[in-house]
Amino acid sequence: MEKQKICIIGGGLTGLVTAIVLSKLNCKIDLVTGSFNKSAKSNKTIAISENNFDFLKKQNISQSLKKEAWPCSAMKLYTETKNQKFSKIFELDNKKKQKKILYMLENSKIMKLMMNKIKQIKSISVKNHDKIYEISTSGILKSVKFNNNNSKYNLVILCTGNNSSIVKNIFDDQIIENSYGESAITTILNHNPLKNNTARQIFFTNEILALLPISNTKTSIVWSIKKDIYKKNDFLLKKKIKFYTKNFLKNITFTKSIEQ
Repeated sequence: MEKQKICIIGGGLTGLVTAIVLSKLNCKIDLVTGSFNKSAKSNKTIAISENNFDFLKKQNISQSLKKEAWPCSAMKLYTETKNQKFSKIFELDNKKKQKKILYMLENSKIMKLMMNKIKQIKSISVKNHDKIYEISTSGILKSVKFNNNNSKYNLVILCTGNNSSIVKNIFDDQIIENSYGESAITTILNHNPLKNNTARQIFFTNEILALLPISNTKTSIVWSIKKDIYKKNDFLLKKKIKFYTKNFLKNITFTKSIEQ
């Protein structure tokens, strides 16, 4: 019986994991990506739950990830008080149970590890195309057009996110969009060594700041703010981040530029 042929469009983490998992089903897979280099250079981080980490173990993916993953066994939530201090409103601690709430990884590292894994799998072919022109039905097959080529597949899986042009062209009448007028600010901080195994979130009136450990001397920052605040002024953003994090981290420096 001829092998089923699958096209996975999207080179983000979802697309890479999908390709690796489906490769175990004895299928031929084309992984179409144009975003890998951008993702590999990003200073963003990702949180993986213990259940998802166990799933990756079953796929023989997490063995190499384990060296890069930073475990968090506690989570604390705060709100700001009137005197600009923080009041703890929730705490989840799994230290006594010896379980992890989540694992933190840097996007650039996990993407490189996944791509190295994919290069070792003969049934996956990586195709670099920045634009998909059309996806159409041809009998019982799906036809995908990129550049001047049409390729036919038994199944096409979109892993590009709802902001991609191909998703909007195909599912335009099925997409519900809502803008909250917010931006996500990300960066990575260096600081004095500490037992850095607690993920924290601080809730302000119009902002949410997450402090996510990635080592004993590094913490990832994810800060959700209104788009019109600070307007990409790095100096003001860094000043505010230092002010917010001084209660938890000491001698802060910015290891990477701020990404919005």
